[in-house]
Amino acid sequence: MIKIDKQLPWPDGYRKLFIEDGGSYEFAHFGWGGFDIQFRGYILGYKESADILIENAIHSKNIATLDTVVFPALFLYRQFLELSLKEFILYFTKGEIEAKITKLNQLNHDLKSMWHEYRKLMPNPENDEQIRTDKAVEKYILEFHEIDKSSFSFRYPITKSLDLIFKNQKRINLKHVKDIMQELSNYFSGVSGYLADLQQNSEI
Repeated sequence: MIKIDKQLPWPDGYRKLFIEDGGSYEFAHFGWGGFDIQFRGYILGYKESADILIENAIHSKNIATLDTVVFPALFLYRQFLELSLKEFILYFTKGEIEAKITKLNQLNHDLKSMWHEYRKLMPNPENDEQIRTDKAVEKYILEFHEIDKSSFSFRYPITKSLDLIFKNQKRINLKHVKDIMQELSNYFSGVSGYLADLQQNSEI
């Protein structure tokens, strides 16, 4: 028989999980707004949650915390990248919605393929700075793709055939990743405004 420690929170009877009662700052509101607002909410939610996890882990100065937070944090950042690229493809690719849905389904979770589709939306860079920026972003996307090609590596420790995903030790500076993700977030925001202007002027 399980020994219950009454000092610990314990599921002593069902109380319903998702409730709407409580204080004003205990709630999360979602499912409001249109397609674009909700899409943006997911993107921001994944990135900002990863930021908070990493900030708290670094502040804790606890190695065990850093070594476990890495998995949800990197998974959340990957979701941020995936949804950001898919948002561009969805909003700025020409054609009917059915064709866009088919394209997104084909891309699945493949960051490399998403990046190539995204690049098709972008006019040729006009100067060396743009070329340098685009190359840097591409390298970041492809680097993340190489470590997690199917959005699986940071969700599970094993493959479907029960092999360990990471067979050798790795070291990743989480603060550095967080800083780069902020750069990418700023980049995506700038590109979104740029493509929106081109679309409004019927150039894409």
